[in-house]
Amino acid sequence: MGQVYLGESAAGEAVAVKVVKPTVVDSETRQRFAQEIEVLKTVWGPRVAAFVKADTESEQPWLATEYVEGPDLRRLLTSSSTRHRTCGPRTGSCCGRWFLVPPTTSSS
Repeated sequence: MGQVYLGESAAGEAVAVKVVKPTVVDSETRQRFAQEIEVLKTVWGPRVAAFVKADTESEQPWLATEYVEGPDLRRLLTSSSTRHRTCGPRTGSCCGRWFLVPPTTSSS
């Protein structure tokens, strides 16, 4: 749906900027992208990149979030290092490290 770039905020801080590809911009894509932004605005935490700014009405809609340094997900999943080898796309043994998992509730 888009490409992510390293950018700089007006305050001079590094941000990740997701730009929707021009070949897929239509009213449905804009609506889905706007929904993604609204959800992102409600999520926060120590392992979530904070929302900075967005524009869904520009020629190429975009979204800026706090920049978090690290390898991209594709590089991480295809890494040949021992540490990541068991965490590739064919195994789910370590997905809890990357995704938020809701706590289980006990019925008392």
